[in-house]
Amino acid sequence: MKNSEIKEPVAQRGDLILMVRTRPMLVAEEGTLLACFWSLGRVTGVAQDGIVSAFRIFGTHYVCPDVPENYQLLSAALVDMPAIENDMTNRAARQHDANEFPIPDHAYEYAKTFMLETTNNGV
Repeated sequence: MKNSEIKEPVAQRGDLILMVRTRPMLVAEEGTLLACFWSLGRVTGVAQDGIVSAFRIFGTHYVCPDVPENYQLLSAALVDMPAIENDMTNRAARQHDANEFPIPDHAYEYAKTFMLETTNNGV
């Protein structure tokens, strides 16, 4: 498949974004060992071509313009975004790593509890 044939997901402000993140886990003379995990957030900026240009991780108060190369999106039309953001903010206040999922399936299972019911069978 050619690069021109690869379709990027088209994002909209407010969509749910899932991405891989890292944080230092162990620092030694030889270097730093990074912990890798998946986190959820809200898309806050979209370029004209539909690519995410900024996002905010749930449980934080800043917008990040450093968008990872690979991410997954879930339309805000399918998820109760105010509920998931409120829940994740409350979880993060109690537990610093509440938005650190070891695998994407765990993040998806969490997000599924906030899925909106649709009357459209095709959605």
